[in-house]
Amino acid sequence: MIEALKPYDSSLQEKLVLGRVIREIGRFALAKVDQVSNSIQVHRLVQAVIKAQLTEEEQREARHVVHRILAGARPDDDEPIDNPETWPRFATIWPHLGPSDARHCKEPETRRLLIDRVRYLWKRGDVRTAGSLGEELRQTWLEMLGERDLQYLYLCFHLSNILRTRGRYVEAKELDEFTLRRQREVLGAEHPHTYMTTSSLAIDLGLLGDYGRAIELATEAHDGFSQIFHDSHPRTLAAANNLALNLRSIGQYARAREIDQDVYDRRTEVLGAKHPYSLSSAMNLARDLREVGRYEDSVGLLSRTYESFKETLGRTYPTTLSAAKSLAVSLRRAGRFEDAHRLTVATRARYRAKYTSANPDSLACDLNLAADLFAAGEAVQARDTAQEVVDQYMKVPGEKHPYTLAAQNNLGVYLSGTGEAERSEKILTLVVASMRERFGREHPNTLFCVMNLANATADRGDLPLVLETEQRLATQLRVALGAHHPETLAMISNMAVTLDAMGREEEAVQLRAELLGELSRQLGDEHPLTQIARDERRFRRELEPLAV
Repeated sequence: MIEALKPYDSSLQEKLVLGRVIREIGRFALAKVDQVSNSIQVHRLVQAVIKAQLTEEEQREARHVVHRILAGARPDDDEPIDNPETWPRFATIWPHLGPSDARHCKEPETRRLLIDRVRYLWKRGDVRTAGSLGEELRQTWLEMLGERDLQYLYLCFHLSNILRTRGRYVEAKELDEFTLRRQREVLGAEHPHTYMTTSSLAIDLGLLGDYGRAIELATEAHDGFSQIFHDSHPRTLAAANNLALNLRSIGQYARAREIDQDVYDRRTEVLGAKHPYSLSSAMNLARDLREVGRYEDSVGLLSRTYESFKETLGRTYPTTLSAAKSLAVSLRRAGRFEDAHRLTVATRARYRAKYTSANPDSLACDLNLAADLFAAGEAVQARDTAQEVVDQYMKVPGEKHPYTLAAQNNLGVYLSGTGEAERSEKILTLVVASMRERFGREHPNTLFCVMNLANATADRGDLPLVLETEQRLATQLRVALGAHHPETLAMISNMAVTLDAMGREEEAVQLRAELLGELSRQLGDEHPLTQIARDERRFRRELEPLAV
């Protein structure tokens, strides 16, 4: 600020002199001087008087001086807005972007602050305001800079993130495809921004079920960043994170866990355990642990992560809510039904207080509530809640989307619990066909849907068909999840139930004895999966939408 004032008063060479001038300004009540925050707020009337004395050209020059001061105050980092420690500094910048007309500034350093603002609003969960501001900037910069400008394209990258968060997956993909084409033309295939959009497009494609291309692009982005930077660079780790997400989506849980563990270790070492990136990696790793059957380990890691999120970002921050939602799932898988239900209800209330309309995360929480209700024996409430989620998903993102299929699978399970076997079998038959088309026949989630359909078929008594299906599933799940995975064992326990019902009691007793020993060693005698096998009940498996 001193440099900006020197042309008007050559005596302002020292901060001590500036301090005296500021005190005089305060003494004459021309401005409010805050010694604590080290800020000056000039009265609006004084601003108006000064502005009236300036020509239009002088006003433009004054605004540009403000732009340079604001740009100079920006924390020096790639994405400083992702670090909560920078937020107080940005809080002093935000109020001046509008009055100074920063969006029309010709210098990219100033315009970058507006991209920071869009990203900040998105990260905070204010996606509507972020989207509105982003679209306004997009139109302004399209006219001012053109669609081949680096910053215009970088803004488009951020707008895709916002569209994805709002569940508008097709629009996000289309914008990322446009952005990537232009970046490859203007910046080249190996520019960091190009790789960022490549990684972003990989997420879009994964969410829409194009898993082969998603993995290909996610790998390309990760390899590219590894060559440009190093394995512990934030951009390389972000690309690795997205690669793990896509691997998780195709059921390669062990490989995803390896990558997430590496990313978590590196982020913790470089950024610290409480940095949002480190906490997000911990949350991803905990999901991997849940998928590979390590339920208590998942609960432990998520419990610590959730507490850290609350401490650093607050209870209603989007990633805090995601951690709570995921923890509730792990609690339920660990057999702690009451704790899971209590946390889901509290998290659902916070989602509804924060967002005026449903979004992918809040709907996933609703679906989680249905699973908690079913686990507690409230099959009718579970069915009704799941039906509401299915109805929402049918509108957006649509009938064939993986989220919709997951919700329909769960609805089919709950219909079995309410005695609606015919409707359950009908829904699950359609789900299995769509899952095979979307995920392939060997994906773990496809196999769980087939298992649920077999359970529905057993309800109407076609036991030979059920046994044939379960024998095939046993082989497939041993390959997909491993022979000792708790849910592989639980599915095989269904086969013991079928054998019993067919009068093949000796085979059923022998099979059940083998399974019970293994389940007890892994999970304990009181775990729900152990109890289901012991009580000769059928294991039914709900699905959860993939967290992004």
